[in-house]
Amino acid sequence: KSASRQNTRGHVKSAIAKLAQFTEAKTLVELSTPLLIKFRDEINSQLQPSGAAAIFGKVKSALAFARKEGQDASQIDAALGRMKVLYAAKITNGTKPTPIPAENFRQLLTVADAQWRAIFLISLNLSLYLEDCAAMQWDNIDLIAGTFNGRRGKTDIIRVGMLWLETVAALKALPRDTESPFVFVSRTGTR
Repeated sequence: KSASRQNTRGHVKSAIAKLAQFTEAKTLVELSTPLLIKFRDEINSQLQPSGAAAIFGKVKSALAFARKEGQDASQIDAALGRMKVLYAAKITNGTKPTPIPAENFRQLLTVADAQWRAIFLISLNLSLYLEDCAAMQWDNIDLIAGTFNGRRGKTDIIRVGMLWLETVAALKALPRDTESPFVFVSRTGTR
């Protein structure tokens, strides 16, 4: 969980930095409703609704956390009240997922190096996000049985899956770094 918490802290700091940079506010009192509305409109124009909602949520949750930690509750409550104007734009059209066609995916596999081939296959095989692949450790995989058993860092939910023969072959083709527990290792030796 420490890696996911560190990742979350980075996202929260980034959201707060965006707010501070846009509004140029140094204190909560300086975060006026008109400034917050301008910030909302700017973020909504730059991002999809889910991305905008994530930024707004992170800013608000950071303030709520500060209040729980005994910071100035009256200032925080007032700022959170003004932040009710931070909401994501409504989705006007229904989502229409457009998955990559199978032939295009096969083309990717033919040009990918060993590491990316394994990443593509295990991501599709287990429906993993890239972050989940980066956090994957060899202890989570049984290449003989063709199984995966790991815990998702973000939600702490256990994931179990059967690996396709093609996925197992791609994982076996990876160079194994004996220094790192991670399956996918960067050139610098980190996950």
